[in-house]
Amino acid sequence: MKLRPLHAVAVALVTWSLVGLVGQTRELRARSLAPGSRATPGQWRLASRGRERLERCLRAALPLLPENSLTALETPPADNGYLYSWVQYVLPERRFTLGSDDPLWQGVSHVFSYGAPLQDRRLRLGQNLGCGWLYEVRPRFRR
Repeated sequence: MKLRPLHAVAVALVTWSLVGLVGQTRELRARSLAPGSRATPGQWRLASRGRERLERCLRAALPLLPENSLTALETPPADNGYLYSWVQYVLPERRFTLGSDDPLWQGVSHVFSYGAPLQDRRLRLGQNLGCGWLYEVRPRFRR
C-alpha cells in the first residue's frame, strides 16, 4: 500500500503528538512525586502530600481548639475554596469559616492561617505549628 503525501503528513503529526503527550505526562508525574512538590489544593487528591501536610497541621492544632468553637481559616485567596473544602473533609468534627467571608471574624475564637503569618492587633499568636499559625482572637475583639 502506497501512502499519499497527505497521509504521510497526518501519520507524522499524530506520531509527534503522541510522543509529546507521553513526554509531558512523564514530566508531570515526576514533578508531582518530587519531595518539594508544590501542587495547588485544586490539584490535590486523597493521598497527596499537600493534603497529608494540611491534615497533620490541623491535627496538631486540634487539641488547642476548644470544642464547639468557631475558627476562621485564612489562606491565600486563590486557594480559599479548595483549602476550606479540605479542612471540612479532614476535620468534620470542628467548625471552620473562611476568614474572607467575614473579615470581622464575628463569633470566631481562633484564626488558623495556612500559608503566611498574620499581623493583626486583634490576634495573639497561640502556636506556630510549622505549617501554619494558630491565633487566638483577643477577648475584647470577640463579637
